[in-house]
Amino acid sequence: MPQKVLSVEVREVIDRVLAEHAEEVSKRGLRVIMGKDLGRLRADPIQIYQLFGNLVGNSLRYNDRPSPELRVDYLGMRDEAHVYRLCDNGPGIPEDLLPALFEPFSKGSRGDAGIGLAIAKKVVEAYGGEIKAFNEGKACFESTLRDATPPISR
Repeated sequence: MPQKVLSVEVREVIDRVLAEHAEEVSKRGLRVIMGKDLGRLRADPIQIYQLFGNLVGNSLRYNDRPSPELRVDYLGMRDEAHVYRLCDNGPGIPEDLLPALFEPFSKGSRGDAGIGLAIAKKVVEAYGGEIKAFNEGKACFESTLRDATPPISR
C-alpha cells in the first residue's frame, strides 16, 4: 500500500538509480537507452525507486556481455495501467528459473539472496499491476502499474 502519494517522474527515478550505481555502470560500460518519455505516475516515490532499482540492479548483475546495454521504455497505458519494459542485451533468463523468478529466495546462478525481484513484484502488486519476465533474445521485464488513488501530497 503506498504510504505517500506524489506525482513521480519515472525518468528522474531511473536517473537516481543509475547515479547510485554510477561506479558499476562506468566500470562495466553499461549503455542505457531510455525512451523519450517515461511518463509520470501517482505513487510513493520510494516504492517506485525500489521497483526500478531492483530491475536495473538485476541487469547490472546478470548481463555479462562485453558491451552491456539496458533499454527502458514506457509503452503507454493498457487497461488503465502504465506499462514499462526493461530489456538488456545479456544472455537472458534460464528457462527453468522463469516460473519461480519472483518468489522470495529464488536464487539465480550467482547465489544472490533472491529477494530483489520478490520486492519488485510486491511493489507492482501494491499498484494493482503485474510483472512478468521473459526472453526475447535477451532478458526482459514488463510491469504494469496503476496510479495510486489517494490524493497527491503537496
